[in-house]
Amino acid sequence: MAHRIPLDFLALRLDAPPGPPAFEVEGGAHTVVVRGRLSAGSTGWQLSANASRHRRRITLHVLAQRRAGLPGGVEDHAYVATLRDVPPGRYRVRLQHVFSAPELGGLREGLSPAELTVQVDGPEAGAEPASGGPEA
Repeated sequence: MAHRIPLDFLALRLDAPPGPPAFEVEGGAHTVVVRGRLSAGSTGWQLSANASRHRRRITLHVLAQRRAGLPGGVEDHAYVATLRDVPPGRYRVRLQHVFSAPELGGLREGLSPAELTVQVDGPEAGAEPASGGPEA
């Protein structure tokens, strides 16, 4: 059974292309911070996110919903999600970009970066950066 994880989410539209899709994770005291980038093929996208935990796997869904936009142009975003109240332990973090627009006919999953491993500590320990590299 998956447990919903509360989070704070901030997304910013970039003026310059963000480069290749990538994400990084960092564990802290009952927290996981995920930084990532998303590129959309048109304008008018609004980002939101939700996260869940099942055993030792955390999944972060970043949803890009198309609002009234102008055809043409590429819209690039950077985001930070801070997942709270995560029990201490070692986790695999998976990121999934999901797109929603009327012309797509519903939800469409985008390319997902690989999973990364992160250590979440209790309140007495300090943060530890993500370890290991992307896996296929």
